[in-house]
Amino acid sequence: MTACRHRRGDTQRRARRPPPLSPRGRFRPRLEEAIVINAAFKATQTPTPTTIELERPDAVSHTNERYVRLVYEIARRAAIPTWLDAATSTRATLAALGEWMDSDLRAEVAQHLPEGLGQALTEVSVSLRRGDVVALYRRAAADTGEDLSLHDVALRCAAVLAVLGESLPAHVVARLTDELPDDIAALVVLADRRRSG
Repeated sequence: MTACRHRRGDTQRRARRPPPLSPRGRFRPRLEEAIVINAAFKATQTPTPTTIELERPDAVSHTNERYVRLVYEIARRAAIPTWLDAATSTRATLAALGEWMDSDLRAEVAQHLPEGLGQALTEVSVSLRRGDVVALYRRAAADTGEDLSLHDVALRCAAVLAVLGESLPAHVVARLTDELPDDIAALVVLADRRRSG
C-alpha cells in the first residue's frame, strides 16, 4: 500500500510539472514558437526577385504612390500573390497592432504612413490590449476574412512590422518598440537595425 501511494505521488508530481516557458514567461507550444521565428526571419530578409504577378487593380489607381510601394514591398516579402490581398493584410495587421498602442502613439505612427494605411491605425478604438505576438497574428487574421495558416499569417504580419520598422523615423521606432510587448517589438527592432546597418 505504501509503495502504491509512493507511485501515485510521483505521478501527481510529474503531472504538476509545467511545460517549457517562452522567453517572456508565457506558455507557448513549440510549433507556434518555430512558426513565429521562421516568419520573423523571412520577413526581415532583403526580398529576392519573384515571379509573382502583383497587378495593381483599377479600383486603387487613385491611391498615392508611397502607399502602393509599401504594399508591394510587403507583398514581395510575404509572397502574397495579389495587390489587394497584400493591402488587406497590411491594413489588418496595422489595425491589430493599434490595439497594443495608446491613442497618442497610434496618431504619431499614422502621421508617417500614407493616408490609406494611417487610417487603419487611427480608426482603432481598443487600446493597450494584452497578449504576445501570436495573439497579434490571430487578431490580424480575424480581420482579413481569409482562411490562412498560422505560418502564412505570421509571415504577412512580420513583413508589415519589418517594413514599418524600416520606413518610420528612428524616434518613432524607438517609442514604438518601448511601448509594444517585447516579442512584437523585436520584429520592428530587427528591421530598424537592418536599415541602420
